[in-house]
Amino acid sequence: MADRWHLLHNLATAVEKTVRRHRACLKQPGPEPDSTAAPPEETRAQQQIRARWNEIRTLYENGMRISAISDRTGLDRKTVRRYAHAATAEELIPVRPGRRSTLSPHKPYLAERWAEGCDSAQTLRDSMPAATTAAARASAAS
Repeated sequence: MADRWHLLHNLATAVEKTVRRHRACLKQPGPEPDSTAAPPEETRAQQQIRARWNEIRTLYENGMRISAISDRTGLDRKTVRRYAHAATAEELIPVRPGRRSTLSPHKPYLAERWAEGCDSAQTLRDSMPAATTAAARASAAS
């Protein structure tokens, strides 16, 4: 009876052989998306923040007190105050930076090797410069 490691190893080998055999069937990747393209569409949450900001700012600028706006909108007074004192709706929309993975520092090197035709994960990992992998381990540990 085979253990888990051997089962996974055999499966990985079979998948790698199949992919290698049918590589010609795979579509070539399309061009990189243009970075000057239109900005991404607003999410529903962003639209809601803008609409809420417009409503609260209009009421606040017309002289309505924060507690009255809170009663009218059903929002907490602190939330209404934050919206009323924001100069623009963008101040209220949270900025979410992209996730960074432990692989991020290696992406340029891996992309270059992939473009050269190296498509084996094991070969790519083994061929990464030692300084690069040591730096990645150090940054991952901190």
